[in-house]
Amino acid sequence: MPQKPLKVAKSKGKKLAANKHGKSAAITKKGKKEIQPNKGRILEEYKDNKDITKMINKRNEGAAAASANKAGGLVKTVGAPPALAPKDAIKRAKAAAAEKRDGGGAEAEAEAMDASDDDE
Repeated sequence: MPQKPLKVAKSKGKKLAANKHGKSAAITKKGKKEIQPNKGRILEEYKDNKDITKMINKRNEGAAAASANKAGGLVKTVGAPPALAPKDAIKRAKAAAAEKRDGGGAEAEAEAMDASDDDE
């Protein structure tokens, strides 16, 4: 008696969730990825447009903060934090402050600071 051909299993696709309450259908992307161009003239235009955009945004934020302050609220625009100073700049600042305070003799203090930093 001849054998029947074997049945090929059908692939099942993903089933959608039965309960979609409280779940968003798709994640919306906000903003767009900016890629800086490589060419000369186009690059200059890109940088100019970016500078103009920065100025406009700063002006708009200032206007919004001013109108909020006028209405009795307090709005402060947030800027980037100041850059951390390197160790040598900190040393020079301390030496200058010591010289200003003592009226001289800052070289000995600076040498002592250098020696203590080398020990670490």
